[in-house]
Amino acid sequence: MKVGNTHYKRIINRKIQKSEFFHDNYLHIAFHSPIGWVFHDLNKFDEEFEKQQFGAEWENEEDKIVLKNILGKPLCIITKYDQDEPENYGKFSPTITINVSKNDYKGLWGMESFSDLVSRSRQNTSSILKDFTSTKPIKKIKDIGNAEGYIMESSYTFEHIELPQQIRVELITVLLERPDWIFDFNMHQSTEVGEIAENEFKNFIKSIVIK
Repeated sequence: MKVGNTHYKRIINRKIQKSEFFHDNYLHIAFHSPIGWVFHDLNKFDEEFEKQQFGAEWENEEDKIVLKNILGKPLCIITKYDQDEPENYGKFSPTITINVSKNDYKGLWGMESFSDLVSRSRQNTSSILKDFTSTKPIKKIKDIGNAEGYIMESSYTFEHIELPQQIRVELITVLLERPDWIFDFNMHQSTEVGEIAENEFKNFIKSIVIK
C-alpha cells in the first residue's frame, strides 16, 4: 500500500522564508507549509527513525526493522526547528508528517469502508506509540482537501535518544480518502515543554487541496 519514493519528488532540507506552496502533480496534492519551518531531508529518515523509542511491541531491533518496512518513508516531514543546526540538538520540535498509500485496502483484514480503515489506523497507532491515549472521539470531516476524511486527537510518550528525558506529546491525525490514494497527515506538538503549534496546524489543514 505504500507509495515508493520514485513516484514523487524528494524534498531536500531547506528553510522556508515564507509560506511555501507545495504541489505534487503525481499525487494531486497541494498545501502551504508553516512560515519558517523546515522540510526534513528524507535521506536521513532511517537514521532518525532509529533514534526514537516505540511501544513495547516494537522494542527490539528486529521488530523495529519490521515496523520501518510497514510504515515506509513519508511523502515529507516538516519541522519547526532545523534538526541539523547544533543549537537545536536535544530540543523537541513540533512536526508535520505526511504519508501516502494506495487506496487498495478493501478486503484486507476485513476492511470494507474508509471508516474501517480509520479504526484500524487508530488501533495500529496505539500499538506503535508509547503510552498512547485517545483524547477525543474520532470525528468525520467534509471540508478539508476536497476529500472525505476523519480527524483524530491523541497523546503519547515521546522518547528519543537526543532528548534529555521523555515528554508527553499531543498528536492530531487527519486521514483523507480519494479514489487512488489515502492521505495521512500527522501533527505533533508538546504542551509539556511549551512547543505548541495549534495555529500553524490549523492554517496548514485549511490549506490542503487534493484533486
